[in-house]
Amino acid sequence: MAQARDIYQDHLDRMSRAMWDRDHDTVARLHEIPHVILHPDGPKTFETFEALSEAARQFRDHLDGLGATGFHRVCEQASFDPLNADRITGVHWSYILRGGNYLTEPYSCQMELLRDGDGRWFTRNCIVPGLRHGIPTPDSDDGTDTGGSTA
Repeated sequence: MAQARDIYQDHLDRMSRAMWDRDHDTVARLHEIPHVILHPDGPKTFETFEALSEAARQFRDHLDGLGATGFHRVCEQASFDPLNADRITGVHWSYILRGGNYLTEPYSCQMELLRDGDGRWFTRNCIVPGLRHGIPTPDSDDGTDTGGSTA
């Protein structure tokens, strides 16, 4: 059986690659619908794949506008739910780069994955830090959301 951390990281890699390649439909299809992103200033719910795909497009466009040259996420820890082998919870760090430097401070997110009857994993919920200039940041407290976020 695969380790929770390996499954979680593989999921992050597929989402990040699809985000960077502008394959917004794949980004959306890797999430459970409805999908909830929990921000400090309140939840944002996506009721359709189309709405989540559009949010992914907006986030990617925003990264371009800021001059980002890379977007990576790295699992810090992940574990199977002891009562449900089809559920993984974990924490990961997101890195937005311009050249070899951070465009913004790396930020930590929490994510839950659920496995369907066909063995595919989907993001269920995400908890992300506050936004500054449309990008999650660890020290943001102004509640300003000027762009979409898909963690």
